Amino acid sequence: MIILVEDTYGIDFHRSIIHRLYGKNQLRGLSIKRIPAKECNPSIARKVKAMLLDKDRSAWKVLIVVDSEGRRPEYVAKRVMEHFEGDKDQYLKVKVTVINPCHEAWLCIGLGIGRAACRSDPKAAIERISNTIYSKRYLAQWAEKMDISRLEKEGDFRKYRELLDQLIIDP
Repeated sequence: MIILVEDTYGIDFHRSIIHRLYGKNQLRGLSIKRIPAKECNPSIARKVKAMLLDKDRSAWKVLIVVDSEGRRPEYVAKRVMEHFEGDKDQYLKVKVTVINPCHEAWLCIGLGIGRAACRSDPKAAIERISNTIYSKRYLAQWAEKMDISRLEKEGDFRKYRELLDQLIIDP
């Protein structure tokens, strides 16, 4: 199984979350990689298949995680999946989950900052409580301080967990 995220800093952020949710040993064979996974990347399907060529065909399970960037999450997910329409490969299982508005919203909520501030301008909210200028390169480092249970009420996080569970359990 492969999880694809939009930027380099998201790799360790998701690794931290997944290890805390499932344990380090349970997810052997999981790979988290960066791919330009924006909604308008027509080469995404080809790039995903290229990444999977050296894998066992039964392991062609992919979760693509993208930010909504202020757009409706359903619209963004649909646009990403359009790149896989018409794909006849029965072994490839692709799921898309969208974080609203961006990964920093989960970080912000997990750090205990108010939900409204985190969903409207998470970077500014993080800067206010940390009394420092936020830099994306600290995303994974700060993820270690998150209380994951605070995210359980968030719809986009529940969807992420649901899709992870489906891909992990589903043969």
